[in-house]
Amino acid sequence: MGRIADPKRYVRPKEIGGNEELDRHPRRAILRMIPLGFLGYMMSLPMPPAHGKGLPPGNPSMGPQVIDSDDRDFWNGKFSDSKTKFNHQPSRLLVAAIRDRNPGIALDLGMGEGRNALYLAQRGWQVTGVDLSDVAVAQAKEHAAKIGVKVNAVIDGLDHYDFGKNRWDLIILFYMHGWYHSVKPRSAQRLLDALKPGGLLVIEGFAGDESYTFHTNELLRDFADLRILRYEDVHDEADWAPDRKSHIIRFVAEKAN
Repeated sequence: MGRIADPKRYVRPKEIGGNEELDRHPRRAILRMIPLGFLGYMMSLPMPPAHGKGLPPGNPSMGPQVIDSDDRDFWNGKFSDSKTKFNHQPSRLLVAAIRDRNPGIALDLGMGEGRNALYLAQRGWQVTGVDLSDVAVAQAKEHAAKIGVKVNAVIDGLDHYDFGKNRWDLIILFYMHGWYHSVKPRSAQRLLDALKPGGLLVIEGFAGDESYTFHTNELLRDFADLRILRYEDVHDEADWAPDRKSHIIRFVAEKAN
């Protein structure tokens, strides 16, 4: 994954151990948006399953995997920690967005331990998830086996993974605002290009004035060529900060046929 453009340096709060600096990676930037009381919970953010047997391999990466080893080790450590808690419930935004849509081919970017990908698979979607933690991949495979679904997962960085052209009926991006900003405008164009005509783009993430967060109306401008189905710029419970108000943006849009 790419690094945050012009990031500020920041320190690990005592709640999550020590005062060493967190490295400047997009997913770690999420931690700065959460009230301190929830940082321990936030450190448990999820990641992906490996290639599911019986599913096509999905859109291949552009050659060998390219993964930032520091970022991988950081998140592998979180997923290996028995004290880390995960939110296993699918996103409410995603549930509402696909309610009346026929299953198709879906891409989950920054899939984590697979809550949304598994939800889609249970509802007949053919899902590929991309993320960088091999530990989370193993966890997602275990969860998939328990509920009897198959999810095709790719261990790779989002900067390197080839999204393809006109390939996906659904692309979802949850709390990957840091990555999105780190490679703009290419990130938006890649998402647009990868959607099939009639395909759906679902995005949720933290908002604010920082360079790595979504900004008010930003996604409306970036995806002006799509038909906007839902846009919310609100203070509400975020998936990674339950029972506390956070500034978040929710976005659902459809590519024209």
